[in-house]
Amino acid sequence: MIAKNVSRIGRASQMAFIMIGAMTLSAPVFAKASEPPHAPPASAKRFAHRAPRAAADNGPIAVLQRLLQAETSLVFEGTQVTTVSRDGLDMSSEQHVLRSGAQALRIDYTRPDRLAGESIVDNGKYYWHYRPKNNTLEVGESRVQRLRKKIHSVIAQAQRGSLTVVITGQDTIAGRPCTIIDVRTANGQPGPWRRLWVDVATGAQLKIEQYDADSQRRSSSVFTSISFNPAIAPDAFNSPGEGRNPRIKQLDDDKPFRTVGEAEAKAGFRARQPAYLPTGFRLQSASVSSFRGKKMIVLRYNNGISVISLFQTLDDSGDAGPKFGGQRLGAVTRTLAGRKLVLVGNLAPADLEQIISSVQ
Repeated sequence: MIAKNVSRIGRASQMAFIMIGAMTLSAPVFAKASEPPHAPPASAKRFAHRAPRAAADNGPIAVLQRLLQAETSLVFEGTQVTTVSRDGLDMSSEQHVLRSGAQALRIDYTRPDRLAGESIVDNGKYYWHYRPKNNTLEVGESRVQRLRKKIHSVIAQAQRGSLTVVITGQDTIAGRPCTIIDVRTANGQPGPWRRLWVDVATGAQLKIEQYDADSQRRSSSVFTSISFNPAIAPDAFNSPGEGRNPRIKQLDDDKPFRTVGEAEAKAGFRARQPAYLPTGFRLQSASVSSFRGKKMIVLRYNNGISVISLFQTLDDSGDAGPKFGGQRLGAVTRTLAGRKLVLVGNLAPADLEQIISSVQ
């Protein structure tokens, strides 16, 4: 069943995805025959080493703009602790982070034991995730340059009035003064929201907390130490699988299409879409992946704070819909008109049910 597999994949990769996403407000390239999938690109870019200047305007939008500039240009390294809360349980990890603006990223996990030794490296062309326990290297397309687009989206939606950005205080993180800003849906609409701690001097995001619609904290990431403009070893952003002869796992090619129609043409069937979306959510992307040998269309919707994903495959079980499944880890399922549907998001259960019930 799709839902069970989505939950399994989510638990296995949850910390990695939150780590990538926590760096900002988070389709594979197949290597050429002459370029092994875990080899660095032939022409490495020079990495930026400049910090953004503080802007004269200290309003909330200006703070976000400094954060965007920092994500593009800052070079830093530090120790970060991430905590994910699910079903009353907290899962924590500690990792060493090396970041070179929007060009490269390296994350090396130090705890817990089940993650210790794992490394994520993104050099602007490839994304690698090395798992030493089974000597596996996941290979995909770079994700680091997509991160700054999230800040662009938040700023644009705040300027349109669909998001509210407010300065709520000051704090000190890793010994550095920070401005605290809350990003919420506008007009008091219930929904997930985020709280960010932005370094006053550099614009770096030093802490982020993500809350659900009931203001229960779902995750947090905080730097306990950080330094800027560190010396970077020449091989810092090479594949973490070099010299280990790992088993290569090529990540599915789900590069977004420009339109839903293009995704439908690739998959060979029509996508079902929700007639209802909570205020502020818009279609972000349509892509095609595979699931148990079948084509799967993935529609993603974004409100600048949260992403909800609708997965759908053709149903060959002969069941006549509609048929509802349960909810687990923010996923609801339904069988409708020859489609198996799974909706995944961190919205309230009632919102997820309303969205999937409106699918036509």
